[in-house]
Amino acid sequence: MNPYKMPLPAYGVPTNLRELRSKLTYNCAYAPNRFPYLDFLLPDEQLTVEGEFWKMYQGLLATHDKKVICDNFKELKAVLHNAYTAYRADDRPRGLKLMHELEDIIYGPPES
Repeated sequence: MNPYKMPLPAYGVPTNLRELRSKLTYNCAYAPNRFPYLDFLLPDEQLTVEGEFWKMYQGLLATHDKKVICDNFKELKAVLHNAYTAYRADDRPRGLKLMHELEDIIYGPPES
């Protein structure tokens, strides 16, 4: 079951790991309430935390054939949901920490 609200339109859904990383990075920068106003979208189509998390969830489903996603799907889904819950509670630091955890699971920790 997908707990996130489907955005209108469903544009920007990641279809591969590169696009999923871009979506994660974008949401780290703008979630939960710093999304820019996009003049080509109607007011009810503007980016929201619900819509962006729906897109990330769809991105996990779209890349499920990748070994790293398939092997860790339950954990990824749980971390994504916890990040969403943190952002909805306006706990940006916790949400950001969880987004970085999600990124580390998929792509590995950053090199130092």
